[in-house]
Amino acid sequence: MQLPRATHRLLGFSGPKQEAVNIKEEIRTFLAAELKLTLSEAKTLITHAKTEKARFLGYDIHVLQQDTKHDRRGQRSINGVIGFRIPDEKMKDKARLYKKGGKAIHRKERTINSDFDIIAQYQSEFRGFAQYYLLAYNAHQLHNLKRIIELSLARTLANKFKTTVNKIFKKYKTTRETDGQSYNVLQTEVKREGKQPLVSNGKPYPSPVWGRQ
Repeated sequence: MQLPRATHRLLGFSGPKQEAVNIKEEIRTFLAAELKLTLSEAKTLITHAKTEKARFLGYDIHVLQQDTKHDRRGQRSINGVIGFRIPDEKMKDKARLYKKGGKAIHRKERTINSDFDIIAQYQSEFRGFAQYYLLAYNAHQLHNLKRIIELSLARTLANKFKTTVNKIFKKYKTTRETDGQSYNVLQTEVKREGKQPLVSNGKPYPSPVWGRQ
């Protein structure tokens, strides 16, 4: 994972808590003496990774423990492995941008744009979020977010063209192949003279964005 600023660091340590406290104090002393920097108490936490989760760059990071998960040899396969998780509130916060009263809604402010731009914007927003959380072991839960964004997109197009969501799906739905699998996606094109058309669609990345397999 690339760190956006040099001040972001996550240190892993296996040993007693007091030793972790001592390491923290050594770091504090070094920063103050050598770099004239102050360690933030609010942001510099000691977390027991087996019983708690450390929040780092938007991820929840912890040690996995699941005795029921076994490999082909019958041995426990994930115990002690470091896991990256998408925090539930991150997905909920993202979904709120496209919901009201618990249901997906249209985005009225986007209806002034072309259908190409509307689809491209929704696609970009989901892909950016999904791509950032590719490391998460619960990335499959993004399917629920994808569905909400898909419905918001369809309702925004339906509002723009004063039609129904079902008619929007019928008009824009097509099939695309990604990694040998076929997906139904919403797609539109802008034809250009002497050039390849511009295509805006829900091409799956890293999972099917608007599609149904």
